[in-house]
Amino acid sequence: QAAAAAAVTKGEEEVAARQAALAGLQELMSGTNTTRSKLKAALRRAQTAGIDPEHGLMGQARDKLAEFATGAKEQKSAQEAAEEAAAIEAVAAMEAAEAERGRLQREAEREAEARRR
Repeated sequence: QAAAAAAVTKGEEEVAARQAALAGLQELMSGTNTTRSKLKAALRRAQTAGIDPEHGLMGQARDKLAEFATGAKEQKSAQEAAEEAAAIEAVAAMEAAEAERGRLQREAEREAEARRR
């Protein structure tokens, strides 16, 4: 009788764990402050709780996770492009400053030559 009660309790715990995992996943899917790491953790909890990988919510969560990955790649590409543009601008500014220094030096040399005459 005790074994049967323990089995029922264990079964109830498993059902509760699955329900909690699905509820957590649903909350993240409908929330506005969902992060990639929170979503990954919720997916792992759902898998551990025994939620069918083909469950609709699991598929939606995997799709959302893929969107996060795509967004991160796009953000990284944009950041790299901005850094490259900044580097190009810095080089151009250095070259312009060097050209201006050369112009000023030539002008000073001409003035010094004119004073000597």
